[in-house]
Amino acid sequence: MNTEYHFESTEQRAVEMPFEMRVNGLNSVAKLKAEVFKSSDNKELTLFVDEMRNKRNAHYADNKRFLAAIFYLAYIPTERHELELNQFTREEMCSLIRAINLIRAASPLLPSKLSLPN
Repeated sequence: MNTEYHFESTEQRAVEMPFEMRVNGLNSVAKLKAEVFKSSDNKELTLFVDEMRNKRNAHYADNKRFLAAIFYLAYIPTERHELELNQFTREEMCSLIRAINLIRAASPLLPSKLSLPN
C-alpha cells in the first residue's frame, strides 16, 4: 500500500512585511542585543569593514565604493571614512548600524531576475 501523499499547499508560508516595519525590527533587535549581552563589540561589523578595505581583494575598488555608500547612508563625513571602527563616536556607530540594517531590509526587495544588456 502506497502511503506517500503529496499535498499541494495553498498556504502562504512567508508573511509580507512592510519595508519600514522590517527596518524598525532590525534596529530593535540590534538594540536588544546590546542590552541583553551587555556588549557592543560588533565583531562581524569589524570583519566586514576590514574585508571591504582589503587591498588584496580582486574587487577592492567596488568594495570601497560600497563601503563609502554605507558611510554616506550613515551620514558619516567623508574625512572620517578611513578611521578604524573603534575611532567612530557612539552616534556614528549607531548611524552605521542603522544604515546597514536599512540595506539588509531592502535587499530582499531588490529584483532577482536581472540580465546584463547585450
